[in-house]
Amino acid sequence: MALYLCLNEDGTGIVSEQNPIQTKHTSNGEPMTVPVYIFNDGKRKGVDNDTNPPELIYTNIQVKVEGVGYTTEKEISPSNSDVTLIFSGVQGWNIGTVIKAGMERMRVEEVLSSNSIRVTRNYTADGGSSTLTGHTTGTMFIAEATSVSVALPDINNINNPGTFLNGGETLTTGLDPSYLTTGVNDSENANIMKSLRASKYAVGSIIKIDQEEMKVLSVSGNDITVLRGYNGTRRQSHSANAVIYLVGMKDINATHKIFIKNDPPSGLPTQKKSDVKIVIIADEEPA
Repeated sequence: MALYLCLNEDGTGIVSEQNPIQTKHTSNGEPMTVPVYIFNDGKRKGVDNDTNPPELIYTNIQVKVEGVGYTTEKEISPSNSDVTLIFSGVQGWNIGTVIKAGMERMRVEEVLSSNSIRVTRNYTADGGSSTLTGHTTGTMFIAEATSVSVALPDINNINNPGTFLNGGETLTTGLDPSYLTTGVNDSENANIMKSLRASKYAVGSIIKIDQEEMKVLSVSGNDITVLRGYNGTRRQSHSANAVIYLVGMKDINATHKIFIKNDPPSGLPTQKKSDVKIVIIADEEPA
């Protein structure tokens, strides 16, 4: 499976359509934050029964918030009265889901069958903008993901979330943030980085500080010995408290925590956000 999301720190509770992330908000409409873990099982993507995989590293890791989408099965007229719509599917869409194609937004008011819904056309009651338009057969409608956001752990306390991105934004900076406890210069012999969370960075992984990438050669206590200026980046001086990110994951059977929050518009009923998927995107390369 390679990288996947799971609900437990030991790699169990794999997130799937049958076992989704429960990103519902509270009965009072308050945002609910859920910890989720990225897990690497060491196997190659798309290879069934991968019993003897090579050593792999995952780079350009992104955690993406995506709305569930389906295509129209019949033409939709540019009229507010055309509200019973047929799609290739509607699984995951719920009452209150806002779907969009082109410039028009629609709110799901009723799920009628496995492929049809009743909607409010040209939906703007939540403050969003919309323009009533017609839609041809085969048009893709995607659920808005703007109420769901992701965050890395707080740099000082991994049990708490740090700053959440704007709803629907993709996490691209890296994983497992920590900070340098001592500044380093760009000299040839400055190859030890000090972090109170050094154990999170496995040998062979890649870390990034400011714009410089470094390959982890060894870890001892708080010391991370690295190969500087890795992957074509330039050696730089880095000040104390500069943030360290994991940008190349090589460890197997270890988890990396993120947080997910559902912050819905006021007035909506309690919902599980099954109309939104959390997707991991990464480049898989030989280590």
